Amino acid sequence: MALFGSFVLAFVITQIAGAPSDPKKPASSTTIRSAVSGWSGEPIVFPDASPISTNRIAPCPSGQKLCDEDENYPSDIIQRIPLETIKKFSHYFVNDSLLDTETPLAVKIDAVNEQDLCLSKEMLKFPKKAEATDNEMKYIVQIPGTKMQGVRVELCANEGSSCYYNDTFPLGYKTVCRQKYIHRTFLTLVQGTDKVETSEFSIPSCCVCKIIPPRLF
Repeated sequence: MALFGSFVLAFVITQIAGAPSDPKKPASSTTIRSAVSGWSGEPIVFPDASPISTNRIAPCPSGQKLCDEDENYPSDIIQRIPLETIKKFSHYFVNDSLLDTETPLAVKIDAVNEQDLCLSKEMLKFPKKAEATDNEMKYIVQIPGTKMQGVRVELCANEGSSCYYNDTFPLGYKTVCRQKYIHRTFLTLVQGTDKVETSEFSIPSCCVCKIIPPRLF
């Protein structure tokens, strides 16, 4: 009986303290310890390197397709793009010219007295983010003072309104001002990285007058 009691006591002690490890098997553990005291396992960010966000880019306000400012624009990451890469895509860093700098918001009349039927405004924009043709918001590479991607846009001042001289059209016909777009390629940042790619965007190019014929039935 004494021998059996000793065996039971030894078994209980083994369960509490743990059995001796087998030298042929690596010890298993669910806790990974680091030589860095207090390290939680999160990525270490050094002072000269900002973390690269993988969050989705918020859309432009008021339903706009492109916007000039963004409080989360990753300027520091763009500054880290290698100079060799910038040189490779240097042909994207060009600025358009405005066709009409005197009347940015007007019904324009040209030299031969031809007048637009819709009010529009023309401007040169340097967008920092925009919605690409694949419906994804992307950051456009802009390096102030050195490499900028400027694009001319012409916006309808009152899209959806009637064109000028609407009453002079034949009876039953209606008119409406509509925004037209062109496709333009920009150098953009691959989201979540410091790499670049080219992306296509729809850019407002002009405001046109559309005629709506009367319904026959």
